[in-house]
Amino acid sequence: AELFKKTDYGGSRLETSSGVADLGAHGFDDAVSSLKFDEPIVRAATPYRGKADTVVNITDLAGERFRSGAWVWLKRKGQQSIYGRSVEVVSPRRITCSFDLTDAETGRWDVVVTNREGQTGTLARGFDVEPADDDDGDVKGHKTWYLAEGSTGSDPACSFETWVLVMNPGSETANVELTYMTENGAVPGPSMELEPGSRRTVNVADVVPDNWSVSTKVVSDQDVIAERSTYWNGRVGGHDSIGLGL
Repeated sequence: AELFKKTDYGGSRLETSSGVADLGAHGFDDAVSSLKFDEPIVRAATPYRGKADTVVNITDLAGERFRSGAWVWLKRKGQQSIYGRSVEVVSPRRITCSFDLTDAETGRWDVVVTNREGQTGTLARGFDVEPADDDDGDVKGHKTWYLAEGSTGSDPACSFETWVLVMNPGSETANVELTYMTENGAVPGPSMELEPGSRRTVNVADVVPDNWSVSTKVVSDQDVIAERSTYWNGRVGGHDSIGLGL
């Protein structure tokens, strides 16, 4: 079939190096109607994964029997198919394209190639859509934070210090209030105004000294980011934890 320069095989014309052969007398028109191409084989996609809500460029969809004009898409049960863009059949063994993974469900998807004559090949579970990053990996601001437990206690064996750090990433002043959660109940902490782009560090021991177990609630009228840092024994060791933002 690759000898023909046209996909319309009617007319009984075969172009050869010496001219045009008339095959009508040999019944070629009847035989060509049963001409079939083998199904494409899809072996691997490079890259084989991408994050949701991004566009991933497939630089090497490897396989065999790819034909010019082939379609490529991702398929998953219960989901709308994701069709490849800018599909280029580089060779019978390689295709390049891109997939827009906006709102794509995470998990494994089948990679499907269909040649223009209708033959289809599938690489089951050949592409993995991973969870999207929030704001390219940046921590989101919240108006309420709950911070991990720390300590301000001390005795001859060890001593602790705990600090609360609050940052205002926004463009408006944030009014922030801290509440310390102790074994004996809630204790009001300091209030502060945070200018845009500023950070404040608060020593928990200024309000609740010698307290072995204390966590912190941070409430703000603007989105802020909060964390808790704890050190012990003259800062020979330490631990930091981002809070739970709501």
